[in-house]
Amino acid sequence: MPVLPDLGLRRAVAAMLGVPLEQAPRSLPDADLARLDRLSWTSEGEAAAYGRRWTAIASLNGLEHATGLVEVALSGNHITDLRPLGACRALEEAWLGDNAIADLAPLGGLTRLRGLPLYGN
Repeated sequence: MPVLPDLGLRRAVAAMLGVPLEQAPRSLPDADLARLDRLSWTSEGEAAAYGRRWTAIASLNGLEHATGLVEVALSGNHITDLRPLGACRALEEAWLGDNAIADLAPLGGLTRLRGLPLYGN
C-alpha cells in the first residue's frame, strides 16, 4: 500500500475520499488513490473550511499512485518537489500558486496538462 508521509497530504486525500480528517490513514490501498480524480487543499478554501485541522502540504510523496488525477488545487502550501505529479498522466489542471516550486521538469511528460497557474513561486 502506498504511504503518504505528509500530514497535510493525508488530510487532503481523506477529505476527498470522505474520511474524517482525524482518521486520515498513513497508507491507502492503490485502488483508493487511483479513484481520486480531483484533489483540493488550498490556503484559501480548505484552510477556511477546516480551520485548525488544515495543515499545509510540504511533500507530495505517495501521490504518484493517484493515477486518475485530472485536477489538483494546491495553492498556498509548502510544496517544492513536483516529481510525484509526473506520474499522474491524466492531469489537465494543476493550481500550484504560492508554493516554493523551482523546477517544472517533472511535469514535462504530462501531455494533457493545459492549465498550470504558478503565481507566487
